Amino acid sequence: MNLHAVKKTIKSGPFGGIATLLGDIYSAPISLISLMIKRPTSPTAILIGTPTHYNIGDHLIAYNAKCFLKRTCKYDSVIEIPTRIFAHNTKTIANIIKNDVSIFITGGGWMGDLWPDDQNMLERIITTFCNHKIVILPQTIYYENAEKKSTQKIINKTKNVFSSARDLTIICRDYLSYKTALRYFDIPNITIQLGPDIGLYSCKYKIANEKNIIACCLREDLECCLDKEEIIREIKQFADSKKFYFQKISTINSRPIPVWYRKNIIKNTKKHFSLPEVIVTDRLHGMIFAAIVGTKCIALDNKTHKVKGVYELWLKDNSNVVMLENENFKELLIRELSEMMEYKQGGSQWHDILYLKFKEMGEEFMKKAI
Repeated sequence: MNLHAVKKTIKSGPFGGIATLLGDIYSAPISLISLMIKRPTSPTAILIGTPTHYNIGDHLIAYNAKCFLKRTCKYDSVIEIPTRIFAHNTKTIANIIKNDVSIFITGGGWMGDLWPDDQNMLERIITTFCNHKIVILPQTIYYENAEKKSTQKIINKTKNVFSSARDLTIICRDYLSYKTALRYFDIPNITIQLGPDIGLYSCKYKIANEKNIIACCLREDLECCLDKEEIIREIKQFADSKKFYFQKISTINSRPIPVWYRKNIIKNTKKHFSLPEVIVTDRLHGMIFAAIVGTKCIALDNKTHKVKGVYELWLKDNSNVVMLENENFKELLIRELSEMMEYKQGGSQWHDILYLKFKEMGEEFMKKAI
């Protein structure tokens, strides 16, 4: 029996409640969160729906969101409530938080029908805090086939939940998501905006040292739409021809990441992404981690098109990052790798553009949400 099966057996047995409680305490103890909520400083923001799972990109979003709310939005206190803590203590948390406290839902790429559990949790959060001012931080919204009756049913359900909120702001991190939100959720109580992925907040352009490593960081989940083995084979052959080492790197940790260990994991991931000369990735935060540390990056799109969407809006002026269209990436990949090897990193103003956008976004929150 593997570890996952053991955990499932324990949770379904008589000691399931104890196992869940211990997991919550390990991740982010509810007792401490409750204490902070009961004795908040002013002004206070609640950041809810944050991860304790494996995805380091989501943890980067959560970490930067707290920094953004404190530094740019000027909240004195930001109380984080991870998804698992909210799920196990919904009534307790709802009873503690007063209606004048603003609710911020963490950003990411899980709105729509591809990740139904995450979408359902988003709707549960909004239903619970419908009398609060709510802001969904930069998200990707994706419906696989919006014209299907089953998908329309999902969209209408979401729209009904959104309509129940007194004051809801949805921030989209790519233009396709923005158009989707305007099409389906353009109702009086909802404000729809564009904003950068929070993973790009406060990043500082840095020129990485040239290394003899070419790396890839590729998806292995529902959002993958490429022939991963073929890409790896092409990159390996190219690396061998240039006498470079080939390396796989990942934004997925080997075990769940508790809130208290998040900062160390992010620091280590930045270090890993600074080592290669070039990284090929179809992960959005593979591209973002590379951009943050100044490593040259060739980006490929994923199923929800969030990589291309974020690149085109926020990273196309970064001279270290290039985007290849999936339709003809095979022909372009080797050529682009060769050009990247010759290219010497230079200065770029892309981070200044992001700084101004985050500042503008923060000022809007300060007017509306506080």
